[in-house]
Amino acid sequence: MPTLSLSSWLKNLFWITFILFGLWAALDVGIGWDEQYELNVYLLNSNAVKGLLHGDMSNYNILLSHQDRYYGIGFHAVTHAFVFLASYIGFNPDLFTILGKQLLVKHIPIFFTFILSGVLVNRILFFITNNRLISFLGLMAFLLWPYLLGHSLMNIKDIPFLFAWLLCTCQLLLIFERNLVVTNPKNFRRKILILGICSGWLLTIRISGILIFIEYAVFGLLAFIYLGRKKSFQYLSIRSLLTTSLLFLLPFFSIIFVLYPIFWHNPIEFLNAIFYQSHNPIQMDTLTGGNIISNRDFLLKYILIWLGVKLPLVILLGLALTPLLLYKLIKSADSQLGIRFEIVLALFITPVSILVFLIVSRVHLYNELRHVLFIFPLLFIVAISNLFFTSKKLSVALLGMSSIIFAVDDLKLHPYQYTYLNEVIRFSPVSEQFEKDYFALSAGKSASWLNDQSNIKTDCIYASPIHVWLIQIDRAKFPCNQGYPGQDLNKEKIPFLLYGQVRKQDGFIPLPACYVLHTETRQLFLSDYKLQMSHLFACDPTKK
Repeated sequence: MPTLSLSSWLKNLFWITFILFGLWAALDVGIGWDEQYELNVYLLNSNAVKGLLHGDMSNYNILLSHQDRYYGIGFHAVTHAFVFLASYIGFNPDLFTILGKQLLVKHIPIFFTFILSGVLVNRILFFITNNRLISFLGLMAFLLWPYLLGHSLMNIKDIPFLFAWLLCTCQLLLIFERNLVVTNPKNFRRKILILGICSGWLLTIRISGILIFIEYAVFGLLAFIYLGRKKSFQYLSIRSLLTTSLLFLLPFFSIIFVLYPIFWHNPIEFLNAIFYQSHNPIQMDTLTGGNIISNRDFLLKYILIWLGVKLPLVILLGLALTPLLLYKLIKSADSQLGIRFEIVLALFITPVSILVFLIVSRVHLYNELRHVLFIFPLLFIVAISNLFFTSKKLSVALLGMSSIIFAVDDLKLHPYQYTYLNEVIRFSPVSEQFEKDYFALSAGKSASWLNDQSNIKTDCIYASPIHVWLIQIDRAKFPCNQGYPGQDLNKEKIPFLLYGQVRKQDGFIPLPACYVLHTETRQLFLSDYKLQMSHLFACDPTKK
């Protein structure tokens, strides 16, 4: 019977520990701001389809008139099936509402999607470096990166979208490796077909998946240069191009059409969806370096600042080595190593091109960079590859140290891992002047804290967001719960409680008659500054 090596034991230990922690964390994290709304969007689409199958247009007409009719549901169907299965086997987490239980169970498939994203990062790193140690250390650091791990515990849109993007990227690299370097037309056609399926699914999660064609264009240019070097343009006949296009476009549009019911009445809605979602009319703003920045203004400054505080030091150092990569590429362009350098360069050009396109197009971004979360794995892969090609020992040391820091941060920040700030900004008081708990997880955590208190009585609780608060507050103990009406509270002449998120360093104190009852805070590893998520106030306007 074969025995496992020390490295295999360590890998198995990591996987067991990470998966167990992740499953616990995903069920402990609570409910975020968007989750109930995303469920409603899915039900709106599924009810429209059910109505059409029974010859009833009423629910479909409701979908046509809905403000967010262009929201994708490509991953919602997966989570809905999982919720059904979990309820069938009797899985019943202890929350106060049936809705809360449904939303919480959906965190499990989201988390496993993130694990699969790590596996794809591992494959891409091995494809580039041909080094198993670097690939696994990269996988480990990627999965432990608190910013992404925090999203993977509950973000039903951006993490599945990130996974689908990596799936397309990995398939693209397989095509490049096995069908351009080693020409195999039959294998090439099959992989183009799979790429069309993956690309279609990507757009059904978010219509912004159309940006994947920027990556395809970058790699297409890379393939064109390669074929020119090898004088292999005979493979680019009109017939082969048409066949390849059909093999990609047929499954691509078929999947989009099936999973986007809004397109059934008019296919031109596909273009409307792209325009509407890129210029969403909703007015939002984000606390960025002490300033409230609108989702329509200062996009270049906004993106650069958030990249500077969310990218870990190991990635910033790796990206800084890109000029050295270019120098090595020029020296070894015709070699097999040169091809790997070209792939890394293409992976670097892709997110840069996407960000430039978003800035020029004045696309509306908010909640820092969660809507372009898919570029972070690409930047991670580029940075680790650059470090590896510069010094294997340095890359091993930096990945090891980063993984340790990430793991400690994960424990100290839970359940707010996504509020992570890098190893530079966390030592500055500026760290307190950035948006933190934009998913409002602290609403549920504050409600749970209040449920456990036996000596607190109140006539009513005012909270925002009230829909998150209501999911986890014990309504038998606290029957009066209302949305926060701002200055209207001055009219109340009874003691009440008030929950509010912290957006500025000076906190959130709406009335002189209020004092802080409970604060949700976390502290990053090695940092002296506390990140304040929210306050729960006790208020009594009858007392001066």
